[in-house]
Amino acid sequence: MSEKEAAKWMIQMANAVQYGHEAGIIHRDLKPQNILMQQSSDGETQRPVVLDFGLCANTDSTVATTTRIAGTPRYIAPEQAMFGNRQITPKSDLYSLGVMLYQMLTGTTPLTPDNFAEAVLMLHHSPIDGPKKHRPDLSDAMQAICLKCLRRDPDLRYESAGALEADLQRFLSDQPVEARAPSIAERFGYELYHGSLEKTFGWAIIGINLFTWAWAASGGLLV
Repeated sequence: MSEKEAAKWMIQMANAVQYGHEAGIIHRDLKPQNILMQQSSDGETQRPVVLDFGLCANTDSTVATTTRIAGTPRYIAPEQAMFGNRQITPKSDLYSLGVMLYQMLTGTTPLTPDNFAEAVLMLHHSPIDGPKKHRPDLSDAMQAICLKCLRRDPDLRYESAGALEADLQRFLSDQPVEARAPSIAERFGYELYHGSLEKTFGWAIIGINLFTWAWAASGGLLV
């Protein structure tokens, strides 16, 4: 799908999601299967319609608190993939829109968890490749828009689905977009932190295995 075509589809989806947010509805399960392509009355055009509000959170504020993981592993936001109490906001839906935009542009999702356990690990510890890695001809502006939706920190995403829609409109008009891709320092800082964390766990596992071997060799029994 071309960048312009993807932008046009996403503008309509973002508009629908913004309408829901203004009504106090957070969808929580945005994915391609929940988008219906509706034929126009003239039969010449189609428009996306958001479906399946079975997991939606109804809230009079901008935050919904939940204690269970809900949604679809490849499309949920990092804050949805947490154990215990978690706060879901309209920006959680923005992450899901970003996943769908990424998929329209590249044919794949940024991460590929098959279940919630994998989603928890990947969403909090696996780096996300820019869509240009899968599609080198992609413009920097579109990559920046996509990655802004996919920031792990909700505060670094667009302020609203309406803001995403506005930036996509700027893209279609060949105007400078507001989105900026994560800086090298930000990406390096994230990799350094999580790389160190993974090494720490790795050495801990090695230590436990060595202790177990030594204990067994000395006649000990672990049950």
